[in-house]
Amino acid sequence: MPVSVKVGGVWKTATNVYNKVGGVWKTASDMPVKVGGVWKTGVLIQGAYESIATVTLGSTGTVTFSSIPQTYQHLQVRALARSATAGTSYDGLSIRINGVATGSYTSHYIVADGAVVSASGLTSRNDILQGDCIPRNGKLANTFGAAIVDIHDYTSTTKNKVVRVIGGYDANGTGNVSLCSGMILNTSAVTSLTFLISGGTGYTAGSTFALYGIKGA
Repeated sequence: MPVSVKVGGVWKTATNVYNKVGGVWKTASDMPVKVGGVWKTGVLIQGAYESIATVTLGSTGTVTFSSIPQTYQHLQVRALARSATAGTSYDGLSIRINGVATGSYTSHYIVADGAVVSASGLTSRNDILQGDCIPRNGKLANTFGAAIVDIHDYTSTTKNKVVRVIGGYDANGTGNVSLCSGMILNTSAVTSLTFLISGGTGYTAGSTFALYGIKGA
């Protein structure tokens, strides 16, 4: 059955849907899109995000994306993860760039659980540490933490690379949310990303990490 939309008091089918642009009703075929400062019609608007790779662990481990294409402006990683470390606490997402494991990283984060807010600033680290948002293996069964990681201007060879992370988890009434930013004091283009865990054990089977490329304007 065709989908209908009411436009100006008249029902239109999906093949004849209008949108109002500059006070004038336009159909999809002549909808203007601004490209390079010029309005154009008949332009296919593509998604800004493109999937590069997705990893779902089949056993306890860490995740590395290597040989990352240098054809985007920014990168984003979306993670659903659970720490393999025993206990009912939580761990932090740990990020290394290009395999660098020396004290070249700084980061700071804030964590809140609905009652208490804490913050920390870290320098001369061997990784970018995101605030505790990954539940340990003794937490509520099948509970995973979520995190979104943004790496800006990753192909630049003149900038230290900055990473931004938002994450959190809910364990049926308990949990937290955290915000983090970090930097590697290195101007090399990002060609690999490694995701470790602050507890040191790794992530459980079923943890998933998806890497996306973000196209420029």
